[in-house]
Amino acid sequence: MRYGRRSRAEKLLSQAQARKGDKRSAAANDQGNQKTPAMIKAVLIDALSGCEDGTTAPRGGFTDVGLHTGGYERNTSWALIRAVLQALLEEQSLFYRHAMAQLALWLCEASVAALLAENTADAPYRQAIDKCMQMLSVAVQAGSRLADEQIHIRGGDHLKDDMAAFEARSVYVRWQLEQLVLRRASEKALEFELPRLEKNDQPCRNIALSPPPQTVPNTRPSLPDPIDPKMLGYPPPDDVPTSMSLCGELKHKTTCLGTYLLAPQRTAHGKPVWKHATEDRWIAWASSVGKWEVQPGANVGVNAACYMTLQDTTASLPHQSTAVWEESDGKQLVKAPTCKCFGDVPTSMSLCGELKHQTTCLGTYLLAPQRTAHGKPVWKHATADRWIAWTSTGNWLVQQGVDVGVNALGFMKLETASLPHQSTAVWEEGDGKQWAKAPTCKCFFVPEHPPDGLVAARAKAEANLGWLPDPGVATCIIVDLLSWLRDERLKPDVRGVEAQLVALEAVEHWFYQHAPKLMASDTESYEKDEAQSKQFVATVEQVVDMYRYVASAFQKSKASAALLTVERKSREVLVMWLAYCFCFKVSLH
Repeated sequence: MRYGRRSRAEKLLSQAQARKGDKRSAAANDQGNQKTPAMIKAVLIDALSGCEDGTTAPRGGFTDVGLHTGGYERNTSWALIRAVLQALLEEQSLFYRHAMAQLALWLCEASVAALLAENTADAPYRQAIDKCMQMLSVAVQAGSRLADEQIHIRGGDHLKDDMAAFEARSVYVRWQLEQLVLRRASEKALEFELPRLEKNDQPCRNIALSPPPQTVPNTRPSLPDPIDPKMLGYPPPDDVPTSMSLCGELKHKTTCLGTYLLAPQRTAHGKPVWKHATEDRWIAWASSVGKWEVQPGANVGVNAACYMTLQDTTASLPHQSTAVWEESDGKQLVKAPTCKCFGDVPTSMSLCGELKHQTTCLGTYLLAPQRTAHGKPVWKHATADRWIAWTSTGNWLVQQGVDVGVNALGFMKLETASLPHQSTAVWEEGDGKQWAKAPTCKCFFVPEHPPDGLVAARAKAEANLGWLPDPGVATCIIVDLLSWLRDERLKPDVRGVEAQLVALEAVEHWFYQHAPKLMASDTESYEKDEAQSKQFVATVEQVVDMYRYVASAFQKSKASAALLTVERKSREVLVMWLAYCFCFKVSLH
């Protein structure tokens, strides 16, 4: 009996699949080949009742996912599998969402691995890269939401380690994609190389091509030999690091520790200057005492007042020196033997790859400015007690904090003399008995976004602007604003576009911030006294005149093309209107 019903159901399904045209229309509620749950139910009802022609009409509001006339049959298996997984796993501490995030990242890793092994044409290659980036974005968004909500597949005890490993894998995939793009760009660039003159010649990018003597004069003007910058006491440009990190143990001037960024528009006594990423601390040369010093910005190039000092006549730059730094205790200079200055050291690194035993070592490591180990920088894991440090045995180890600089006990090791992210050596992990190679494990430099990233960005912009005066718009009055605008450093012909933008935005900010006073019922002090009122109006007129002069100068510059003209004009009109309203309100009293 059961077999007969089953055979009848299969026969009815075959009949439905064979119907064409109007006979299979879902609009007419016929048993077409829609394959919806309602259609399957109708077929089973007919099979159980002994009907042979499929007369039961499907009922229900399910989406038509079946075969349409002239179309292709859809594959609905993944949607069904995902729905089943969600129903089964959602009760287990949101295991489903974590599984979907891991699956998305795994699919992205598989796609990138396939790209690495292929050599496709340009257009499909670019499309594949875009698809991989989209897949990575989906995985990262899902992972970041899980991290923010403190969710973990095993209940939350090891959340930080799991999400650190997820982050490390994501960073590694992004690095692989960037390397793919770089490789393809390099391959395309080779197509535009000039041909060699002869087969034995070197590639033309390393030689000078000489034209026939008939086309240009054979004689060439003699040029003076280039002057070696070191002969003048200056380091060559390539030797100047864009960032320096001051690390070690200090008792008094701990605010001097951290990362310093090169200030390209500022020098002190002919040498480069670096500004602290978040503090008013500058590393600059003081020619009067012949030392490198950590100073406040106001003293750079002016005097030798400082917080720390480094005296070394054998090294041209601080990070090249082996001398000992000294810090001030308020009365005298005290030696700080563990303090070192490092050039272009990454402030964050990510350890990525596959590990069998020490998976807690994977993740992001941040530079620890208050520690060094055997004269080299130290990085601490963002969430775990794992440190990357140099040991007395001559290699890098991933250690616990208590072992850093003390012994050579560790979870992983890298035998190389260079920094971890620059090394091509293979990492090794400990399994409790011996070291085992981890060939897929790599250390990468990843620009981090710390919580004070906005402050650091402002500090860097401040350094690049050449120490422009601070407007202090939030607290100043109109007279102070006028005095600030008259500063020599803000003249358009002195500082250029940067100063113009600072001046324009400061004036706009002041008028926008004080606009609510126009609607206030209380009168200001300058509105009650006639002399003060006249002075206020005259000051407003001068501020507006200077503002319009700067706006006109900016509009003539090439940089103005980066801003919409209508936006710039709208801001100018609004400032003028507010100025008129202020003067009008004063005249009423």
